[in-house]
Amino acid sequence: MLYVMAQRSQRRVDVLAQRYAQAAPLVEQASELQARKGALAGMGPMPAAQQVIREMGLDNRLASIRPTQLGGGAEGVQLIMESINLPELLTLMDNLDHRAGLGVLNFSLSRRLDNKDLADLQLVLAR
Repeated sequence: MLYVMAQRSQRRVDVLAQRYAQAAPLVEQASELQARKGALAGMGPMPAAQQVIREMGLDNRLASIRPTQLGGGAEGVQLIMESINLPELLTLMDNLDHRAGLGVLNFSLSRRLDNKDLADLQLVLAR
């Protein structure tokens, strides 16, 4: 009788070990994504956007940044960047999304008249 109970317990342990082996990589991946996405999630939208811009060295291109109220009392941020090129724009958008957890609500891009390789950018972001 004791032998049968021990076998059942061992089978249960084996099943749980199998489930853990399948779930562990998924949990690790989810934790990594959450850590990356939430790196600046503890900050409000405006400080998070400012931090991303500062870390990218784009402070001198930031023409304006201000908080904005959205429907339902949600906080957002409106920013205007000047003379930004395409690689900087793509990196900025990626960092705002993945590091700061900010989504784009409004996006406007205007090509500059003085240099066709650069553009001015207006964004409204929120979580």
